[in-house]
Amino acid sequence: MKKRLSDIWSHDMKKTFITIIMAWLFLWAQPCLLFSDYVMMCTFFENPEARVFNVSDEGSINYEYSLTVTQGASPESLVFSRNGKCGLVGVHTTYYPPTHIITVLGVDNSDTISVLGTVHNENEILVAISPDSKYGVYGRNLQTLRFNSDNTYELIPTENPNLSGIYGDFSSLSGNLITNSGYPGKKILEFTLLPDGRTTATGVVVDISPSPGFQNVKVSPDGKTCIVLSIAEYNITSLRVNESGGFSIAQQFHSQSSNPFDIGFTPDSKYVLISFIDDEDGNIRSFQINEDSTLTLVDAIVLPYYPGEDMAVTPDGKFAITRGLIQSKSYFDVVRIHEDGTLEYLPEKGYIDNLPVSDMEFVPPQITAAGNTWLMY
Repeated sequence: MKKRLSDIWSHDMKKTFITIIMAWLFLWAQPCLLFSDYVMMCTFFENPEARVFNVSDEGSINYEYSLTVTQGASPESLVFSRNGKCGLVGVHTTYYPPTHIITVLGVDNSDTISVLGTVHNENEILVAISPDSKYGVYGRNLQTLRFNSDNTYELIPTENPNLSGIYGDFSSLSGNLITNSGYPGKKILEFTLLPDGRTTATGVVVDISPSPGFQNVKVSPDGKTCIVLSIAEYNITSLRVNESGGFSIAQQFHSQSSNPFDIGFTPDSKYVLISFIDDEDGNIRSFQINEDSTLTLVDAIVLPYYPGEDMAVTPDGKFAITRGLIQSKSYFDVVRIHEDGTLEYLPEKGYIDNLPVSDMEFVPPQITAAGNTWLMY
């Protein structure tokens, strides 16, 4: 006896089929909605060129295209806004006397990066962008510019005196800027980014002695923890960023290596990766970030190409890309970050570039209004 179609086509099957069709139509209308690839950009010492790479969902690195950030310039620092729509490149055009400029980048909805213009800066070329992606900050006197929604920018007059120091990143809780007091130096300073884009000192100073000099300063994506790397008896310092403003030392320790160099956070702020120039005891290590901002070592592995030079973590936290420099060539290593914070080296995914990379960043996916989910337009 043959079964009727209505018997086979049950109510539950109908619901499942309708759900699949609706999901397919939704994804078809939003072809870039889910993560499949990542956009990575690199700048090069003594070369005005920047290159854009595609990192696949499996971690493979492929060259896409290049652009000239500033003719006759040597790019050094690179940073992108958290909404993925704009970026800044710090470059110098001459060493003596030093002449510095900032190149402003724009990123359109198809993830194509273009140069919007330049800003002259006579002090330093270090750059940062505020957590709300509205302002770029650059130079020793913390000059600022505003990013507009129409892919333009404008400079904001500043009255700040020249400051002796370099800076790392912003706290996303208070909108404050955490900086160190120079190289060599022992103090961490804090500045507030005002609603109009100007910066002013908060008066908060934390002494992290002993420290003859700093290597790096970065704040976690959730704005609760600041990691400071230094050349010191305690070469890793973890600061707790307080919701009421300011910060305090959560932990200081020696990492069994004297040269920690770069910092990479997973987007959920559960883990921090620290790379080292030294090969001993693992030149890239992952630490769990505890609730009180102390760190617990999770894993340590050895990579062959001195990953202390630079590191970038994919926007979803699946991979860390490290860059080592050997005889004017850049060697990119791919490390898988597992959900428990352990690390896995993927040598078949690596990449070699004939130019010496000065800085590297992933372009964050452009965020829609759909809550806290990372979505691409």
